[in-house]
Order: sequence, then C-alpha cells, then structure tokens
Amino acid sequence: MTNLRLSEDQLKAWSKNLLKFTAVFLAALFSQLALGVTLEQAIPFALVILYAALADYFKKLCEE
Repeated sequence: MTNLRLSEDQLKAWSKNLLKFTAVFLAALFSQLALGVTLEQAIPFALVILYAALADYFKKLCEE
C-alpha cells in the first residue's frame, strides 16, 4: 500500500498551491457577490476550488 501522507516538501508545495487557488477563488467569489449574484449561484466556485485542491493533493501524493 502506498503512503497516504505527503513529505514535508510536498506538503509545503501543496500549501502554497492551496493558497494560490483560494486567493483566486475568493477574489472571484467576492466579485460576483459585489455584482449582485446570489450565493446559491456562486457556490459552484467552491466546488471548483475544492476539486483543484484535491487534484493537486493527489498529484503530489503520486509523485515519488
């Protein structure tokens, strides 16, 4: 069975990517809310950022 934990270097890289994903997501979300989009319509952005973070985590997990 493979290791399900990231090394320290991988964790740092993933944390940086998570911060980058989250910053862009929050900027887009607040921009939409400022333009009058309802929160229910803006929620798919949350799913996109969650998908991107999980995809990056699994990508780093598969790296050797």
